[in-house]
Amino acid sequence: MFNVMQESHVLLLVVSFLQIAGEILIAIIVIRVHTHLLKEKRVDRDVANAISDERHWAYVGMGLLVAGYILEVFIRLGVV
Repeated sequence: MFNVMQESHVLLLVVSFLQIAGEILIAIIVIRVHTHLLKEKRVDRDVANAISDERHWAYVGMGLLVAGYILEVFIRLGVV
């Protein structure tokens, strides 16, 4: 049976997971919208370059979110 301290760690991990899942979902939506905009022929070159840059930074942001979550899990589990 879990004691209160163990249950709070599990609950915090669940909350962190739900938060990271929501943030990654938002990033995926942004990437999909940017990809769709890049396929439009009515977008000029400057806007297309900006959209492409933003899309790449969204991938970097998703990677940082995942790395941060993994570190948080290790810290909460006492591995690090």
